[in-house]
Amino acid sequence: MNKSNLIRKFTHLAPKVVFAVASFLSANTLGWAAECSPPPDSSLAGKYYFSGASEVGSELVLRTNGQFQYVLSYGAHDEHAHGCWLRGGPSVWLIAAPPSQDTHMELRREVSRDGSYTPQSMMPVPLTYAEAGAVANTVVVAMPRAFAGAPVWVEYADGQTQRQTLTIDGTASAHVPDMSSVKRIGVGLPNDASPRFWFDNAEPPRRLFLVKVDSPALSSFERKQLVVSDTSEPPKLKSNGVFAGTYTRQAVAH
Repeated sequence: MNKSNLIRKFTHLAPKVVFAVASFLSANTLGWAAECSPPPDSSLAGKYYFSGASEVGSELVLRTNGQFQYVLSYGAHDEHAHGCWLRGGPSVWLIAAPPSQDTHMELRREVSRDGSYTPQSMMPVPLTYAEAGAVANTVVVAMPRAFAGAPVWVEYADGQTQRQTLTIDGTASAHVPDMSSVKRIGVGLPNDASPRFWFDNAEPPRRLFLVKVDSPALSSFERKQLVVSDTSEPPKLKSNGVFAGTYTRQAVAH
């Protein structure tokens, strides 16, 4: 499989979630949401369902305490987020919470060929990608794209250490010194000054490291803008971008 396609499939998919807003309400999530300020006008609070795009399912809850929860599913693609919402003129802004401080990470040993993660699609993570035309002395660390900006450390067998930053596509690359190999990699959350997790490498030829992230507070975006349709009843919020459509309120939230 082409290296870029493999990484894109992995980093584009945050950990799979059940299509229900309640699945995001961990103790940590609620603790962060307590920092939200109730909006001056909470008339838009409620549970909204998405329409307007084929095969897209999405649910949005705006609470009177300023908290929101959001989920979207389209085939193998899932998005989810929670945090604070606010009204600004004709728009509603969703401001996602930062990643949980008790986020758990581990190296992924298998990856799906097609992004479906069915048992028959699983394969071992490749050691290298020289066959895909990639530079053999480049090491790549990949994480879900929601962690863009997170620091990554690569420590080599000769004692050298390089620090890189996860890019918007969910990857960080480093150059392996001549006659050396990767001893271990360290990863952290955005703004961490030192590694939160170290992963030893028992396979000297390995150049690709896929990091699995388990976090109830992982969000698929930092902020999202929705446009309010003031003349409609029940209220409607229009979404533009890749998944353009309309969120219509079905129930009032408290």
